[in-house]
Amino acid sequence: MNAEIFGTDICPDCTALKAWLAEHPELTGWTWVDITGSTAALKRFLRLRDTENALAGARARHTIGIPCYRFADGVCLLDGEAARARLAGR
Repeated sequence: MNAEIFGTDICPDCTALKAWLAEHPELTGWTWVDITGSTAALKRFLRLRDTENALAGARARHTIGIPCYRFADGVCLLDGEAARARLAGR
C-alpha cells in the first residue's frame, strides 16, 4: 500500500477527490478510509489529526482536515495537488 486517504462521502472535497481517483485508474496502491464508516476508522483518523504536525493548521482552524493522505513512509499531506503528484510517482 502506497497511501491511505482519509475522507468521507459527506465532504464535497472528498467526493471530488474520489471522482478524480475514479478517472485515474492507473493510480494504484491507495486505500480509501471512510472516517464516517465506522467508529474505529474515525478514531484512527482523530489520533492522526491530533498528533500529526502536518495537520496542525487544521487543528488551529478547528476544521476536520480531510481529505488527508497518509503515505506508507509516514508522510502526511493535506495539499491535494502535492499528494496526487506523489500518488502518480512524481
